[in-house]
Amino acid sequence: MSSKHFKKLLKVKHVSILLNNLKYLEMVRRKLLKEGPRDIKMLSLGYPDLLVRRQDLSQIFGEDFVKSLTVLEGSEEIVKWHGMQKFLPELYDTKNLFEGLDVSFDCVDIYPSRGFERQLDLNEPLPEDMLNKYDIVYDGGTLEHCFNIAQGMKNIAEAVVPGGYLVHGNPLSMLNHGFYNFNPTFYSDFYEQNNFKILGISALVGTGLFREEIALPKYRRFKDIPDGSSVLVVAKAPSKKSPIKWPMQTKYKENKELKIKE
Repeated sequence: MSSKHFKKLLKVKHVSILLNNLKYLEMVRRKLLKEGPRDIKMLSLGYPDLLVRRQDLSQIFGEDFVKSLTVLEGSEEIVKWHGMQKFLPELYDTKNLFEGLDVSFDCVDIYPSRGFERQLDLNEPLPEDMLNKYDIVYDGGTLEHCFNIAQGMKNIAEAVVPGGYLVHGNPLSMLNHGFYNFNPTFYSDFYEQNNFKILGISALVGTGLFREEIALPKYRRFKDIPDGSSVLVVAKAPSKKSPIKWPMQTKYKENKELKIKE
């Protein structure tokens, strides 16, 4: 990697996979395999840096598998960018990890910082060849940077195959990190009103590699979430998908006093 290219790489946003996120990605991979033999295809919105220690990877996948992994080129500088040098001496290559698990791994980004991403603007509709293509769609911190948020969410839902899985890791209380912070009702209303199933919504609280996971309510108000927290969401697509429709917030659908009268 040339120093010129690497300087450009450090200027772009970095998507990540924390240990919490990785466990859910592995959970949905195993669910897919239980449903029957298949070639699993995964789409990541941006290349996600694997912020997971070697010993934790060994605990999930086994030491023999971890020995086969490739260290990401330039990872020491990327670790510094994330402020994780106290915890991680280096990063393993995420693409290499998933392909070692027989998962076809594609990335899209506004700028191909690693050189192999498909250049794509998620503010605009997906190309036809990406519709209903992926068994797993991972958003590890990209959606909040898309100004056209409704189109971005529609793209995610349209990229997954019927019966596939979606995993989000977006900001819950990160002021000015991106254009948006996300409430649980955002995901719940969008997915459930389009017949997707929410498998889990939680807050990741804390700093460093290890985040406390706190279950969140789908719709009701809550408080006392610390600054810098993210929301982790897992959803499953219906076996038969329909055209995406825009949701109405549940509190307006279910509370007659709040409904707008015609």
